[in-house]
Amino acid sequence: MPLAGHQKSAATSGRNQTFLFAFFVLPQTPALWPTILLWVTIVVWLRFRKRFATIITTAGAMILIAISAWYCAFYIPVQMQRALTRVGNGAAPPFTLQPISHSPVPTRFTPGKILVLDFFATWCSPCIAELPELERVRADLQTRRDLEFVLVGTNRGGDTPDPVRTFAQHRHIALPVAFDPEQVTMRAFGLNGFPNLVVIDRTGHVRLTHTGYNSSETSFRRDLTQLLQSL
Repeated sequence: MPLAGHQKSAATSGRNQTFLFAFFVLPQTPALWPTILLWVTIVVWLRFRKRFATIITTAGAMILIAISAWYCAFYIPVQMQRALTRVGNGAAPPFTLQPISHSPVPTRFTPGKILVLDFFATWCSPCIAELPELERVRADLQTRRDLEFVLVGTNRGGDTPDPVRTFAQHRHIALPVAFDPEQVTMRAFGLNGFPNLVVIDRTGHVRLTHTGYNSSETSFRRDLTQLLQSL
């Protein structure tokens, strides 16, 4: 076969493979789309960089800024939240907390009630930032008599029951406050660091644990409220 025929056949085969890849493979593997887009962009830039250098450079800079803004404002916070959130259905370990606030404090799981534990520290900035969100969630669900919230302090970092109680009083925190001596309950749940949120359903199963808090987690209150409403 002449060389031109070989070239024509190869070109036709290449187009067919490209069509099959685009039609069958790409729809099933969306993770490849950014890579394909990147390679297309590189090819276009190499092909037309001399003719449209200024336009391509300006457009590329604008696209880079837009992607960076999206990545920092939306992608990273969502991925961080997913990485720090564990959803499950395992049985909660037995535990007993020490009540330290003047109002009634749930010190253990009660069958038939949903219990939200929030392990915090008086010196922890994310814990302090998270507290108003928890109080808003409790206010949103104030008609739910089967729902209990408890803030749990520990001895890590020098906290003791008295400073934790004083901290809650000075900040006018309405949620019940308890203490976990020697972090026995925290370790039983496999937790480390602050804040750590635990949701136990009516049957005594841990449905959610969430580590840390960041003000960029704009869906924190909504997601927690929706979970509690679904239980």
